[in-house]
Amino acid sequence: MPNRLRARWSNWDQLRRFDFYTRSSLYFVVLIEPLGVVAAAPALAELSSGLLSAIVLSVLAHMVLVMRVTSKELTRHTRGGRTERWSVIGMLGSATVCVVSLTFALQPLPPEFGAPVGGVQSVVMSMTAGCCSLLPAGRWARFGLMCVVPAASDVALVLAGGPMSALVVLTVAAGVSCAAVVAGYRLTVWMLLLMIRLDRAKDSQARLAVAEERLRFARDLHDVLGRNLSVVALKSQLAAELARRGRPEAAEQMDEVHAIAQESLREVREVVRGYRSTDLAVELAGTRALLDSAGVRCRVIGEGTELPVPTQEALAWVVREGTTNVIRHSSARNCTVALEATEGAVTLVMENDGVTAERARSSGPWGGAGGGAGSGLTGLRERLAAQGGVITAGPLSRGRFRLTARMPYPSGPVPASTGGDASGTRRPDAVDAVMD
Repeated sequence: MPNRLRARWSNWDQLRRFDFYTRSSLYFVVLIEPLGVVAAAPALAELSSGLLSAIVLSVLAHMVLVMRVTSKELTRHTRGGRTERWSVIGMLGSATVCVVSLTFALQPLPPEFGAPVGGVQSVVMSMTAGCCSLLPAGRWARFGLMCVVPAASDVALVLAGGPMSALVVLTVAAGVSCAAVVAGYRLTVWMLLLMIRLDRAKDSQARLAVAEERLRFARDLHDVLGRNLSVVALKSQLAAELARRGRPEAAEQMDEVHAIAQESLREVREVVRGYRSTDLAVELAGTRALLDSAGVRCRVIGEGTELPVPTQEALAWVVREGTTNVIRHSSARNCTVALEATEGAVTLVMENDGVTAERARSSGPWGGAGGGAGSGLTGLRERLAAQGGVITAGPLSRGRFRLTARMPYPSGPVPASTGGDASGTRRPDAVDAVMD
């Protein structure tokens, strides 16, 4: 059972965990009501069975209804919905029965029993006011609902013949406790809504970045092809007209069209090559910045700036795909990227601590959920295999996931920057020191 709960927790994202923590905190606070009744048991034991039953049942009913109203109102604030009126009415009714019963119970009791019984009253009124503060009614309507239970308690105290000092104390205590709980409830909902807005803003920022990249690529294509295609259209029209008149210049115009088309093709290939090109140092820096912004602590060991260009490009694709998988398919909090070059081989290791139980069960030999050739980690395997490299990926113990890429490296001096940390210090055992 604990393993199932741990797996379920690891499958949740940060927002869902925060929502669960917020709701659970408010639910646990309501448990103060029955605990207060237990604390006041010596005083309540002096009451008649009928009055004691009314107090206990009303407290239990009020606790359940407060949880119900709190859950529904949090859901309405975050995901939309409607208020359950019967739950609100039941909460107010049970709170009124409880505080009125406690007020009448206070009169025959000795003074030393007044504090625990009055504490239960304050808790019930405070929880009711906190829930009322979440309702969709207007400000003054919410304030009126908050005052229903304290007002009923004051009326009951007057009818029971209680002293005026007790009435003042009860009113002040109710006002202070209700104000504190209402502030806590409102602040909790504000924090939850703020987290939701931040999560939506992050999604919007990601979509905006994709849209901006598409616009940039479209703008580059327009700049490259717009003028050339216009020239091709004009010269083709001119060549057609010359051909109708039997002029020999038509062939010359078509040769120019062919040359312009070849030049356009070359420029488009350059644009696409630049769009798809990767640089290992740039990818490592981008990975650190991207993961840090996503709340994942990232440590990069090595740079690889002195590796051959084909090797850098292949490993840069590994870093890019690994970073994408960390953000999309895990709930990692820590990620380490280590690069080590030795005689004959260079190894890149990416490890994070966010693999979920579902992913651990569904991961294939390449750590992904599948996909056709040329996509995801399968595409990386094909890309590295073309240069004699290999790539492995899979879950480890304690919720970790490791992606390892190994590329052949020409014999010769080992680049100092590939085995060191950010300061450039040589570390031959960098991968083992970090990963084990």
